Amino acid sequence: MTAHPSDFLTTPKTCRRLWIGVLLALCLSCSPLVAQSGPIDWPKTQDEAVVILQNLIRLDTSNPPGHEILAAQQLKRIFDEAGIESSVYESAPGRGNIVARLKGDGSKRPVLLLGHLDVVGVERDHWTMDPFGGEIKGGRLYGRGAADMKSLVATEVMTLLLAKRSAIPLHRDLIFAGVADEESSSEYGIQYLILNHWPEIEAEFSFNEGGRIESSPRTGKVDWVGIQTTEKRPYNLRVIARGTSAHASLETPDSPIYTLARALVRLSEYQPPLKLNETTRKYVEEIGELEHLPGDWYEESHKVRSGAGPHAHDDGPGQSLALYATLHDTISPTILAGGYRSNVIPAEAEVNLNCRLLPDTDIVEFVDTLKKVIHEEQVEIKYQSDSRPRTSPTPYATAAFKAYEKVVKKTLGATIPLIPIMGTGATDSSFLRSHGMASYGIDPFLEDHPSNAHGNDESISLKGYRDGVKFLFEVIERLQ
Repeated sequence: MTAHPSDFLTTPKTCRRLWIGVLLALCLSCSPLVAQSGPIDWPKTQDEAVVILQNLIRLDTSNPPGHEILAAQQLKRIFDEAGIESSVYESAPGRGNIVARLKGDGSKRPVLLLGHLDVVGVERDHWTMDPFGGEIKGGRLYGRGAADMKSLVATEVMTLLLAKRSAIPLHRDLIFAGVADEESSSEYGIQYLILNHWPEIEAEFSFNEGGRIESSPRTGKVDWVGIQTTEKRPYNLRVIARGTSAHASLETPDSPIYTLARALVRLSEYQPPLKLNETTRKYVEEIGELEHLPGDWYEESHKVRSGAGPHAHDDGPGQSLALYATLHDTISPTILAGGYRSNVIPAEAEVNLNCRLLPDTDIVEFVDTLKKVIHEEQVEIKYQSDSRPRTSPTPYATAAFKAYEKVVKKTLGATIPLIPIMGTGATDSSFLRSHGMASYGIDPFLEDHPSNAHGNDESISLKGYRDGVKFLFEVIERLQ
């Protein structure tokens, strides 16, 4: 029997209360912002996140050639089953990207969780287990991408699933973007999405890879947590020496190999100037205060380039390789080529310099300086000018930074500082910063064991990964 609305006015008070209760329940059941279940079962949720990570690792998305479409399609099936809208965008055959969105009430701008689906290749003979097996051994999960960065991708996916299931009040749309090609040029990944699908990923804040956890070598406890707010820009420079090709018995005076050798010696003796930006200035201030160091402590970083050696970090915080790379442009010769027969002096010899430039370093001026340092007429320097964009550091006085900071202190202790850092590598965040998005590099896993990212037997602590799933969800929950 169907009740007429007018019947409500003539029912007794008790019945009217019952009607109100029924109508209120119906209204609440239609709202996406009201919790539908009890507290999160974290052990069960973390088990599920482990399976998602294992399944991602078991997909070979080595770049080249990529085949990220395999991961994108797998994640789409997960989102479809959860009732979360998502789309797969294939930028080239096999180069898959996926964007998923969980809608909020729109009162605040969206937050983007970004991660790349490709991984670097492997040398299978040097692994002690299947690099695409996702095996668990000794409390660690092994496989290519376990650290860089399928672990964070799986954690971000789990964050959307949890937000959907628990129906936390979302004032911001929660977006996930899994992209291709980060381990190469990013042309088929984040650059493709920015050019063709910017409205789908545009957000006020983004979280991506690039954070850092610093633990005490004495106690093993976390001393501080780093959040990336800017990063260096990579350039490969081809330094080509030319000379007279001849029979090896003649010993020509303009041998390109000798010319190149002289150039490399001069480069090894050259030290680019120390430079600070907004992020690194805050970084050295925070570390100095934490370690009770004098105000100019970081100026000792030059000692690592004057003979302190690869273990310079043992001699004090001012002499570490990581600190030197943070405060200077760096120049690393990586590939040598020259000659084709043992009895022929070649016409050319070449070295590749992998240079990591500070955000405000101009590539043209940098190359001009290197030419003066090399000081050889028969040497040419070639480079591509389309590296990562030059951008200003992301501010650290934002709602996203503060939300992350609160979870750091809740999880690790009120005295643990969250310090802005500059990445000495390169991530996709630079492309987002160039479009005005406040982008942060994070590491929610809080483990102190080397993960060997890009190396053999890459792995992640199972406990650190499981804890990271809860950590990131709490950050997103606070950011609402």
